[in-house]
Amino acid sequence: MSIRLRLTIYWTLILAAILLVACIAAYQLFVAQGWGRVDAALLEEADTSARQIAEGPSSRASEVVKELSDERDLGAHRHVRLVTEDGAIADFGDSRAEPSAPDASFQSRGIFPSSDGSFRFAVMPLRFNAHDAYLEDGVDVTPIRDATRQFLTSLLILVPIVFVLSVAGGYWLVGRALQPITELSEGLAAIQPKRLEARLPPPPIHDEVARLTEAINALLSRLERASIAERRFASDAAHELRTPLATLRTGLEVAIARPRSSEENLAALETALSEVIAMCKMADDLLMLARLDRETALNSTVVDLSEIAAEIAANIEPVAHERQLQFKVDLARVALVRGNPPDLRRVVINLLDNAFKFAPGGGEVGLSVTCNGNSVTMRVIDNGPGIPAADLPLVFERFYRSKSARAEGSGLGLSLCKEVVRHHNGQITIANLPRGGCEATVTLPAGTES
Repeated sequence: MSIRLRLTIYWTLILAAILLVACIAAYQLFVAQGWGRVDAALLEEADTSARQIAEGPSSRASEVVKELSDERDLGAHRHVRLVTEDGAIADFGDSRAEPSAPDASFQSRGIFPSSDGSFRFAVMPLRFNAHDAYLEDGVDVTPIRDATRQFLTSLLILVPIVFVLSVAGGYWLVGRALQPITELSEGLAAIQPKRLEARLPPPPIHDEVARLTEAINALLSRLERASIAERRFASDAAHELRTPLATLRTGLEVAIARPRSSEENLAALETALSEVIAMCKMADDLLMLARLDRETALNSTVVDLSEIAAEIAANIEPVAHERQLQFKVDLARVALVRGNPPDLRRVVINLLDNAFKFAPGGGEVGLSVTCNGNSVTMRVIDNGPGIPAADLPLVFERFYRSKSARAEGSGLGLSLCKEVVRHHNGQITIANLPRGGCEATVTLPAGTES
């Protein structure tokens, strides 16, 4: 069922309830006003005449009844009579109807209709000649009954017409209100997967649909950037793998082109092995990046970053000694963070690997971990040539390698570090030091043991 039809049904039900209540209220009010005015006037006139009869001489009773029957303020036909235990002693006016209510006790007081409903009587008890009696003052209410029927007939005719027109108008208005949504849907359907640069035209009025259009266009922009990044990633991966594969193929072709000595074969195999190792490392990095892109939740636990850093520093110490590097380690006694230990280990290894690559022989590399209240900070520094200012904003791009870089690599290490840190709700920055060299800073939220 479409939104338009559902909204129309809701509108129809609400409108039907409103019209039904309004019609019942209007009819009851019309009836109450019509009969109320007549009843009040009848009671007032009957009460006045009954006092005149009770307080005046009995000889004037018939005269008072006659005068009341001649009144025409409430209608053209009037029937008034004075009734005692012996029967009616004064009866004037239209005698077509009598009240259906008074009882033999002569205590009934109020408004009573005639048996056929054409007259309405005000009955007023009184004392006449020391006996109980009552005065009946009736008026023909046929015009009021006819007006009430006409009003009811008008309601029965007009209300269904108003109801149908309102429902039709509501259906049309809902269609008009949903037209921008329909156009939005058609515009989205026209955007093909290979045309993500297309955008939806903004509506002329800045309303909810305009805000929805802006949100969709923003989503399309993000999808376009993601698609471009994915295509570029695939292209860069193919390009990066093509060179070592070509080198490996060439080396193998040369090795089997003619007979070679065992030393030459060993050298060819070592070259091929180094290329395979490089490709395996690149494949591992690509798989890890793909995993990080796919994961939405981190499988984390509370770990000690100082412990991880100390373990890696101990393993890499022989490399520093071999290259005659001053490897300075300054670690907090305990630095708890919530994270994935293998991923955090990869961050420490990648940052130290970059520092060792760029630090000159006899240079300096530093690793420190500090606790700062609600965060833990790890710094890796070197005294190498630093990074050109133009390259600093690009160092976290995948497969990006500075043209001035002396060391080789896949260009994925810092990208991996950034994705891992992002999944740990942290931040990573790279900056040049004033005295030369680089400083990589990783800040992670502190964790607590449960």
